[in-house]
Amino acid sequence: MMSLRLFESVKQMKAYTDPGKNTYDALIDDFEEGMTQNVIDEVFADIKRELIPLVKEIVAKSATNVPQFYEYADVNKQKEWSRILLEYIGFDFNRGTIAESEHPFTLNLSTKDVRITNHYYPNNLMSAFYTIIHEGGHGIFEQNVNEEFDDTSLTSCQFMGIHESQSRFFENILGRNINFWKPIMNKLQEDFPQFKDVTLDEFNREINHIENSLIRVDADELTYCFHIILRYELERDLLNGKLAVKDLPKAWNEKMQKYLSITPTTDSEGVLQDSHWSGAAFGYFPAYLLGSIYDGMFLDVVQDKFGKVDEILAKGEIQTITKWLNEKIHQYGSSRLPMEVIEEVCHKPLTAEPFIRYAKEKYTKIYGLD
Repeated sequence: MMSLRLFESVKQMKAYTDPGKNTYDALIDDFEEGMTQNVIDEVFADIKRELIPLVKEIVAKSATNVPQFYEYADVNKQKEWSRILLEYIGFDFNRGTIAESEHPFTLNLSTKDVRITNHYYPNNLMSAFYTIIHEGGHGIFEQNVNEEFDDTSLTSCQFMGIHESQSRFFENILGRNINFWKPIMNKLQEDFPQFKDVTLDEFNREINHIENSLIRVDADELTYCFHIILRYELERDLLNGKLAVKDLPKAWNEKMQKYLSITPTTDSEGVLQDSHWSGAAFGYFPAYLLGSIYDGMFLDVVQDKFGKVDEILAKGEIQTITKWLNEKIHQYGSSRLPMEVIEEVCHKPLTAEPFIRYAKEKYTKIYGLD
Protein backbone atom coordinates (compact mmCIF):
# COMPACT_ATOMS: atom_id res chain seq x y z
CA MET A 1 0.00 0.00 0.00
CA MET A 2 2.04 2.91 1.30
CA SER A 3 3.60 4.18 4.51
CA LEU A 4 2.48 7.31 6.30
CA ARG A 5 6.04 8.59 5.94
CA LEU A 6 5.94 8.19 2.15
CA PHE A 7 2.57 9.91 1.96
CA GLU A 8 3.73 12.87 4.02
CA SER A 9 6.91 13.12 1.94
CA VAL A 10 4.86 13.38 -1.26
CA LYS A 11 2.77 16.20 0.18
CA GLN A 12 5.90 18.01 1.40
CA MET A 13 7.58 17.69 -2.00
CA LYS A 14 4.57 19.19 -3.78
CA ALA A 15 4.49 22.07 -1.31
CA TYR A 16 8.02 22.90 -2.52
CA THR A 17 7.52 22.31 -6.26
CA ASP A 18 3.99 23.73 -6.59
CA PRO A 19 3.50 26.24 -3.76
CA GLY A 20 -0.04 27.51 -3.42
CA LYS A 21 -1.51 24.81 -5.68
CA ASN A 22 -3.84 22.07 -4.49
CA THR A 23 -1.60 19.08 -3.80
CA TYR A 24 -3.69 16.56 -5.71
CA ASP A 25 -4.09 18.84 -8.73
CA ALA A 26 -0.31 19.20 -8.77
CA LEU A 27 0.10 15.41 -8.71
CA ILE A 28 -2.46 14.89 -11.50
CA ASP A 29 -0.52 17.46 -13.50
CA ASP A 30 2.55 15.20 -13.40
CA PHE A 31 0.75 12.61 -15.51
CA GLU A 32 -1.91 14.53 -17.47
CA GLU A 33 -0.80 18.15 -17.61
CA GLY A 34 -3.63 20.67 -17.41
CA MET A 35 -6.15 18.21 -15.97
CA THR A 36 -7.79 18.95 -12.61
CA GLN A 37 -9.83 17.00 -10.09
CA ASN A 38 -12.84 19.26 -10.71
CA VAL A 39 -12.96 18.18 -14.36
CA ILE A 40 -12.33 14.54 -13.44
CA ASP A 41 -15.03 14.60 -10.77
CA GLU A 42 -17.57 15.73 -13.36
CA VAL A 43 -16.82 13.15 -16.07
CA PHE A 44 -16.37 10.31 -13.59
CA ALA A 45 -19.72 11.16 -11.97
CA ASP A 46 -21.35 10.79 -15.40
CA ILE A 47 -19.70 7.39 -15.85
CA LYS A 48 -20.95 6.16 -12.46
CA ARG A 49 -24.48 7.42 -12.97
CA GLU A 50 -24.89 5.85 -16.41
CA LEU A 51 -22.75 2.71 -16.41
CA ILE A 52 -23.17 1.20 -12.92
CA PRO A 53 -26.83 0.38 -13.69
CA LEU A 54 -25.80 -0.99 -17.12
CA VAL A 55 -23.26 -3.35 -15.57
CA LYS A 56 -25.81 -4.59 -13.04
CA GLU A 57 -28.21 -5.37 -15.89
CA ILE A 58 -25.53 -7.22 -17.84
CA VAL A 59 -24.22 -9.23 -14.89
CA ALA A 60 -27.76 -10.35 -14.06
CA LYS A 61 -28.00 -12.16 -17.41
CA SER A 62 -24.35 -12.69 -18.32
CA ALA A 63 -23.61 -16.10 -19.82
CA THR A 64 -20.85 -18.40 -18.60
CA ASN A 65 -17.48 -18.44 -20.31
CA VAL A 66 -17.05 -20.26 -23.64
CA PRO A 67 -14.74 -23.19 -22.73
CA GLN A 68 -12.90 -23.22 -26.09
CA PHE A 69 -11.25 -19.94 -25.15
CA TYR A 70 -9.43 -21.69 -22.30
CA GLU A 71 -8.25 -24.80 -24.10
CA TYR A 72 -4.54 -25.36 -24.70
CA ALA A 73 -3.03 -23.02 -27.30
CA ASP A 74 0.55 -23.63 -28.43
CA VAL A 75 2.77 -20.81 -27.20
CA ASN A 76 4.84 -20.71 -30.39
CA LYS A 77 1.63 -20.30 -32.39
CA GLN A 78 0.58 -17.51 -30.00
CA LYS A 79 3.88 -15.77 -30.72
CA GLU A 80 3.23 -16.02 -34.46
CA TRP A 81 -0.17 -14.46 -33.95
CA SER A 82 1.25 -11.66 -31.85
CA ARG A 83 3.24 -10.63 -34.89
CA ILE A 84 0.23 -11.12 -37.20
CA LEU A 85 -1.95 -8.89 -35.03
CA LEU A 86 0.69 -6.19 -34.70
CA GLU A 87 1.15 -6.02 -38.47
CA TYR A 88 -2.62 -6.11 -38.98
CA ILE A 89 -3.20 -2.97 -36.91
CA GLY A 90 -0.22 -1.10 -38.40
CA PHE A 91 2.89 -1.71 -36.30
CA ASP A 92 6.02 -1.37 -38.48
CA PHE A 93 8.55 -4.16 -37.90
CA ASN A 94 11.16 -2.18 -39.84
CA ARG A 95 11.17 0.19 -36.89
CA GLY A 96 10.31 -2.16 -34.06
CA THR A 97 10.45 -5.61 -32.58
CA ILE A 98 8.65 -7.95 -30.19
CA ALA A 99 9.98 -10.11 -27.37
CA GLU A 100 8.68 -11.92 -24.27
CA SER A 101 8.60 -10.71 -20.67
CA GLU A 102 6.81 -11.54 -17.43
CA HIS A 103 4.92 -8.24 -17.54
CA PRO A 104 4.27 -6.82 -21.03
CA PHE A 105 5.48 -3.31 -21.84
CA THR A 106 6.39 -0.93 -24.66
CA LEU A 107 9.71 0.89 -24.82
CA ASN A 108 10.84 3.47 -27.35
CA LEU A 109 14.47 4.43 -27.89
CA SER A 110 13.45 6.55 -30.89
CA THR A 111 10.74 6.54 -33.54
CA LYS A 112 12.95 4.04 -35.39
CA ASP A 113 13.43 1.66 -32.46
CA VAL A 114 10.26 0.71 -30.60
CA ARG A 115 10.22 -2.50 -28.56
CA ILE A 116 7.15 -4.41 -27.39
CA THR A 117 6.89 -7.46 -25.16
CA ASN A 118 4.11 -9.95 -24.53
CA HIS A 119 3.42 -12.75 -22.06
CA TYR A 120 1.87 -16.08 -23.05
CA TYR A 121 -0.42 -18.43 -21.12
CA PRO A 122 -1.01 -21.90 -22.63
CA ASN A 123 -4.65 -21.90 -21.53
CA ASN A 124 -5.59 -18.25 -22.05
CA LEU A 125 -5.05 -17.33 -25.67
CA MET A 126 -7.03 -14.09 -25.53
CA SER A 127 -4.78 -12.70 -22.82
CA ALA A 128 -1.88 -12.68 -25.28
CA PHE A 129 -4.04 -11.37 -28.12
CA TYR A 130 -5.47 -8.40 -26.26
CA THR A 131 -2.21 -7.62 -24.54
CA ILE A 132 -0.41 -7.36 -27.86
CA ILE A 133 -3.17 -5.24 -29.41
CA HIS A 134 -2.97 -2.95 -26.35
CA GLU A 135 0.82 -2.68 -26.45
CA GLY A 136 0.61 -2.30 -30.22
CA GLY A 137 -1.45 0.85 -29.71
CA HIS A 138 1.33 2.26 -27.55
CA GLY A 139 3.97 1.15 -30.04
CA ILE A 140 2.21 2.60 -33.10
CA PHE A 141 1.99 5.92 -31.25
CA GLU A 142 5.73 5.86 -30.55
CA GLN A 143 6.66 4.96 -34.13
CA ASN A 144 4.64 7.77 -35.63
CA VAL A 145 5.77 10.77 -33.60
CA ASN A 146 7.39 13.34 -35.88
CA GLU A 147 10.99 12.15 -36.42
CA GLU A 148 12.19 15.73 -35.91
CA PHE A 149 11.28 15.30 -32.24
CA ASP A 150 13.74 12.43 -31.70
CA ASP A 151 16.22 13.19 -28.90
CA THR A 152 14.08 16.07 -27.63
CA SER A 153 11.52 16.40 -24.82
CA LEU A 154 8.73 16.26 -27.40
CA THR A 155 9.44 12.73 -28.58
CA SER A 156 6.95 10.08 -27.42
CA CYS A 157 3.98 11.42 -25.46
CA GLN A 158 4.44 12.24 -21.79
CA PHE A 159 0.70 12.51 -21.09
CA MET A 160 -0.54 9.21 -19.74
CA GLY A 161 -4.24 9.71 -20.53
CA ILE A 162 -3.54 10.51 -24.17
CA HIS A 163 -1.09 7.60 -24.45
CA GLU A 164 -3.50 5.21 -22.75
CA SER A 165 -6.28 6.38 -25.05
CA GLN A 166 -4.37 4.95 -28.01
CA SER A 167 -3.65 1.55 -26.49
CA ARG A 168 -7.25 1.25 -25.28
CA PHE A 169 -8.64 2.49 -28.61
CA PHE A 170 -6.95 -0.40 -30.41
CA GLU A 171 -7.64 -2.93 -27.67
CA ASN A 172 -11.27 -2.10 -26.88
CA ILE A 173 -12.91 0.19 -29.41
CA LEU A 174 -11.42 -1.73 -32.36
CA GLY A 175 -10.16 -5.09 -31.04
CA ARG A 176 -13.28 -5.98 -29.05
CA ASN A 177 -15.52 -5.15 -31.99
CA ILE A 178 -16.48 -8.48 -33.56
CA ASN A 179 -15.92 -6.96 -37.02
CA PHE A 180 -12.19 -6.65 -36.21
CA TRP A 181 -12.00 -10.46 -36.29
CA LYS A 182 -14.16 -11.22 -39.33
CA PRO A 183 -11.42 -10.75 -41.99
CA ILE A 184 -8.98 -12.99 -40.08
CA MET A 185 -11.39 -15.48 -38.52
CA ASN A 186 -10.73 -18.23 -41.07
CA LYS A 187 -6.99 -18.12 -40.36
CA LEU A 188 -7.64 -18.02 -36.62
CA GLN A 189 -9.80 -21.14 -36.84
CA GLU A 190 -7.20 -22.85 -39.01
CA ASP A 191 -4.36 -22.19 -36.56
CA PHE A 192 -6.47 -22.76 -33.42
CA PRO A 193 -8.97 -25.54 -34.29
CA GLN A 194 -10.81 -25.17 -30.98
CA PHE A 195 -12.55 -22.14 -32.51
CA LYS A 196 -13.97 -23.99 -35.54
CA ASP A 197 -17.34 -24.57 -33.90
CA VAL A 198 -17.52 -21.23 -32.06
CA THR A 199 -20.13 -18.93 -33.63
CA LEU A 200 -19.49 -15.22 -34.16
CA ASP A 201 -22.09 -14.43 -31.49
CA GLU A 202 -20.33 -16.69 -28.99
CA PHE A 203 -16.98 -15.19 -29.91
CA ASN A 204 -18.39 -11.68 -29.51
CA ARG A 205 -19.86 -12.45 -26.11
CA GLU A 206 -16.63 -13.98 -24.86
CA ILE A 207 -14.34 -11.12 -25.90
CA ASN A 208 -16.86 -8.74 -24.32
CA HIS A 209 -17.64 -10.82 -21.24
CA ILE A 210 -18.65 -8.54 -18.36
CA GLU A 211 -18.05 -9.73 -14.81
CA ASN A 212 -17.42 -7.99 -11.51
CA SER A 213 -13.94 -8.98 -10.36
CA LEU A 214 -11.41 -8.09 -7.70
CA ILE A 215 -8.27 -7.39 -9.74
CA ARG A 216 -7.97 -4.25 -11.87
CA VAL A 217 -5.61 -5.61 -14.52
CA ASP A 218 -7.97 -8.54 -15.22
CA ALA A 219 -11.10 -6.39 -15.46
CA ASP A 220 -13.24 -6.10 -18.60
CA GLU A 221 -13.86 -2.90 -20.56
CA LEU A 222 -16.80 -1.73 -18.45
CA THR A 223 -15.98 -2.76 -14.89
CA TYR A 224 -12.44 -1.42 -15.36
CA CYS A 225 -14.00 2.05 -15.18
CA PHE A 226 -15.04 1.47 -11.57
CA HIS A 227 -11.67 0.04 -10.55
CA ILE A 228 -10.17 3.36 -11.65
CA ILE A 229 -12.86 5.56 -10.12
CA LEU A 230 -12.43 3.76 -6.79
CA ARG A 231 -8.69 4.42 -6.76
CA TYR A 232 -9.10 8.00 -7.91
CA GLU A 233 -11.63 8.82 -5.21
CA LEU A 234 -9.48 7.28 -2.48
CA GLU A 235 -6.28 9.11 -3.43
CA ARG A 236 -8.21 12.35 -3.96
CA ASP A 237 -9.65 12.10 -0.45
CA LEU A 238 -6.24 11.15 0.96
CA LEU A 239 -4.54 14.17 -0.57
CA ASN A 240 -7.37 16.50 0.43
CA GLY A 241 -7.26 15.40 4.08
CA LYS A 242 -10.61 13.60 4.06
CA LEU A 243 -9.19 10.10 4.51
CA ALA A 244 -6.35 8.78 6.67
CA VAL A 245 -3.80 6.26 5.37
CA LYS A 246 -4.73 3.81 8.12
CA ASP A 247 -8.35 3.80 6.94
CA LEU A 248 -7.53 2.88 3.32
CA PRO A 249 -8.29 -0.88 3.54
CA LYS A 250 -11.75 -0.30 4.98
CA ALA A 251 -12.56 2.50 2.54
CA TRP A 252 -11.33 0.35 -0.37
CA ASN A 253 -13.58 -2.57 0.57
CA GLU A 254 -16.60 -0.31 1.01
CA LYS A 255 -16.17 1.19 -2.45
CA MET A 256 -15.61 -2.23 -4.03
CA GLN A 257 -18.95 -3.32 -2.62
CA LYS A 258 -20.64 -0.10 -3.69
CA TYR A 259 -19.36 -0.05 -7.27
CA LEU A 260 -18.71 -3.73 -8.06
CA SER A 261 -20.90 -5.60 -5.56
CA ILE A 262 -17.96 -7.66 -4.25
CA THR A 263 -15.68 -7.34 -1.23
CA PRO A 264 -12.04 -8.52 -1.05
CA THR A 265 -11.35 -11.14 1.62
CA THR A 266 -7.68 -10.10 1.93
CA ASP A 267 -5.78 -6.87 1.35
CA SER A 268 -3.62 -8.61 -1.25
CA GLU A 269 -6.69 -8.88 -3.51
CA GLY A 270 -7.77 -5.42 -2.40
CA VAL A 271 -5.82 -2.34 -1.45
CA LEU A 272 -2.36 -3.95 -1.86
CA GLN A 273 -2.78 -5.16 -5.46
CA ASP A 274 -1.29 -2.13 -7.27
CA SER A 275 2.27 -0.80 -7.12
CA HIS A 276 1.30 2.82 -7.85
CA TRP A 277 0.84 4.03 -4.30
CA SER A 278 3.85 2.22 -2.86
CA GLY A 279 5.82 3.89 -5.68
CA ALA A 280 4.33 7.31 -4.82
CA ALA A 281 2.62 7.57 -8.24
CA PHE A 282 -0.36 9.54 -6.94
CA GLY A 283 -2.37 11.10 -9.76
CA TYR A 284 -1.63 8.33 -12.26
CA PHE A 285 -4.81 6.26 -11.87
CA PRO A 286 -7.33 8.72 -13.40
CA ALA A 287 -5.32 8.76 -16.65
CA TYR A 288 -6.47 5.21 -17.42
CA LEU A 289 -10.18 6.09 -17.50
CA LEU A 290 -9.56 9.48 -19.07
CA GLY A 291 -8.05 7.51 -21.95
CA SER A 292 -11.32 5.65 -22.48
CA ILE A 293 -13.32 8.89 -22.27
CA TYR A 294 -11.06 10.44 -24.92
CA ASP A 295 -11.63 7.32 -27.04
CA GLY A 296 -15.38 7.87 -27.11
CA MET A 297 -14.79 11.35 -28.48
CA PHE A 298 -12.23 10.12 -31.05
CA LEU A 299 -14.64 7.39 -32.19
CA ASP A 300 -17.30 9.98 -32.99
CA VAL A 301 -14.85 11.94 -35.14
CA VAL A 302 -13.63 8.82 -36.96
CA GLN A 303 -17.20 7.80 -37.82
CA ASP A 304 -18.13 11.31 -38.92
CA LYS A 305 -15.23 11.19 -41.37
CA PHE A 306 -15.15 7.57 -42.57
CA GLY A 307 -18.55 6.11 -41.72
CA LYS A 308 -19.35 3.22 -39.41
CA VAL A 309 -16.30 1.61 -37.81
CA ASP A 310 -18.11 -1.74 -38.06
CA GLU A 311 -17.96 -1.53 -41.84
CA ILE A 312 -14.34 -0.37 -41.96
CA LEU A 313 -13.24 -3.26 -39.76
CA ALA A 314 -15.37 -5.85 -41.57
CA LYS A 315 -13.60 -4.93 -44.81
CA GLY A 316 -10.17 -5.40 -43.18
CA GLU A 317 -9.39 -1.70 -43.55
CA ILE A 318 -8.37 -1.03 -39.96
CA GLN A 319 -5.24 0.81 -41.10
CA THR A 320 -7.45 3.57 -42.49
CA ILE A 321 -8.16 4.36 -38.85
CA THR A 322 -4.53 3.82 -37.83
CA LYS A 323 -3.32 6.35 -40.41
CA TRP A 324 -5.90 8.87 -39.21
CA LEU A 325 -4.65 8.46 -35.65
CA ASN A 326 -1.07 8.87 -36.93
CA GLU A 327 -2.04 12.15 -38.58
CA LYS A 328 -4.33 13.63 -35.95
CA ILE A 329 -2.67 12.48 -32.71
CA HIS A 330 0.56 10.48 -32.92
CA GLN A 331 2.77 12.81 -34.95
CA TYR A 332 2.53 15.56 -32.34
CA GLY A 333 4.18 13.61 -29.51
CA SER A 334 4.24 15.85 -26.44
CA SER A 335 3.90 19.11 -28.37
CA ARG A 336 0.21 19.49 -27.46
CA LEU A 337 -1.34 19.28 -24.00
CA PRO A 338 -4.16 16.77 -23.51
CA MET A 339 -6.97 19.33 -23.65
CA GLU A 340 -5.38 20.87 -26.73
CA VAL A 341 -5.49 17.44 -28.39
CA ILE A 342 -9.17 17.08 -27.53
CA GLU A 343 -10.06 20.56 -28.75
CA GLU A 344 -8.09 20.31 -32.00
CA VAL A 345 -9.21 16.77 -32.88
CA CYS A 346 -12.79 16.82 -31.57
CA HIS A 347 -13.61 20.56 -31.61
CA LYS A 348 -15.47 20.38 -28.31
CA PRO A 349 -14.68 20.34 -24.57
CA LEU A 350 -14.08 17.09 -22.73
CA THR A 351 -17.23 15.04 -22.18
CA ALA A 352 -17.95 11.46 -21.17
CA GLU A 353 -21.17 11.36 -23.22
CA PRO A 354 -19.69 9.72 -26.36
CA PHE A 355 -18.03 6.93 -24.36
CA ILE A 356 -21.22 6.32 -22.36
CA ARG A 357 -23.27 6.22 -25.57
CA TYR A 358 -20.78 3.83 -27.18
CA ALA A 359 -20.88 1.51 -24.15
CA LYS A 360 -24.66 1.48 -23.94
CA GLU A 361 -25.16 0.84 -27.66
CA LYS A 362 -22.52 -1.88 -27.80
CA TYR A 363 -23.46 -3.88 -24.73
CA THR A 364 -27.22 -3.44 -25.08
CA LYS A 365 -26.90 -5.14 -28.45
CA ILE A 366 -24.50 -7.89 -27.33
CA TYR A 367 -26.54 -8.81 -24.27
CA GLY A 368 -30.01 -8.24 -25.75
CA LEU A 369 -31.06 -5.63 -23.22
CA ASP A 370 -33.62 -3.88 -25.42
